Amino acid sequence: MSAPEEREQNWYPVSQVAWFTAHIREGIAVTGHQLELPQPGLARPGRLDDAAVARIIRVHQEQAGDLVYFQNQADKWKALPDLELGLEALLRGWQ
Repeated sequence: MSAPEEREQNWYPVSQVAWFTAHIREGIAVTGHQLELPQPGLARPGRLDDAAVARIIRVHQEQAGDLVYFQNQADKWKALPDLELGLEALLRGWQ
């Protein structure tokens, strides 16, 4: 997967996997909440104006565009020859 041209990929060392995982989980929770917000307006046609609908679509597309960065980072970590040993050490630290 390649990153979109307009932003540069940030790379993190495998020691940041816990932070990275927490960041993704937080993003999932925020996205779930964002999906709930327009539900009352969607239940009543005409309640959301064009600007609100356009913003919802734009934010969704921007966030979906970020997925490539997360996938690129995960792919880079998976390609590390000593990844398994590094993850085992991280997991031992959490116990």
